[in-house]
Amino acid sequence: MTRSDLARRRDARRFAQDAISHAIGLSPEGLAGARQPQHAAFYALVVVGEALAQIPIDLRNEAPGIGWKSIIGLRNHLIHAYWQIDLEIIADLLSSDAVQINPDASVRIDGWGGPSIRGQVTRIDPAGFLKVSALGIEEQRVRVTIDLVDPQEGWARLGHDFRVVVHVTVWKADDALTVPLGALFRKGDEWAIFVVREGRARTAADWTWKASDR
Repeated sequence: MTRSDLARRRDARRFAQDAISHAIGLSPEGLAGARQPQHAAFYALVVVGEALAQIPIDLRNEAPGIGWKSIIGLRNHLIHAYWQIDLEIIADLLSSDAVQINPDASVRIDGWGGPSIRGQVTRIDPAGFLKVSALGIEEQRVRVTIDLVDPQEGWARLGHDFRVVVHVTVWKADDALTVPLGALFRKGDEWAIFVVREGRARTAADWTWKASDR
């Protein structure tokens, strides 16, 4: 039995409304933890994409304002790459490090076996938790959520529960001078460095500096 194009469009509209109704009132975190609404919305979106994929090209061209390719592509992604749905990275950082991070901070992600990936901080949890390190040390940790910025082709093999190393940018300057840590010395309560002025080495302590592990 076949369905008409009009019936398929009605199916797509009805199931799109169903997907919204299953998720309405839930935060992204709440939806991620609510399996039944999550699975119901998942199924509804698959039906939407499948129904619209059967609409002839000439009819799609009559409505260029509809994102046909994106909607159908979502269905294909849900079916064939379901494990990568809304893939994001949750990093457990020391609370002393987390307080230095701003939302939207840029992130470099590596250590997962593939190429370096660009990311962006989207959320810093307002509350921390206690975690015991491998050395038995109690540490206060904060969960930081990071979205992947680079195209999926660069991280297609990255999956759920993979280990990654994240490098979050907390400060940057385009014209910063890089010096080795050994070049610094204490002058009272400040860190100082020798600079050459008028052919002589002079002490400079009135400068802004940041330490890095690179």
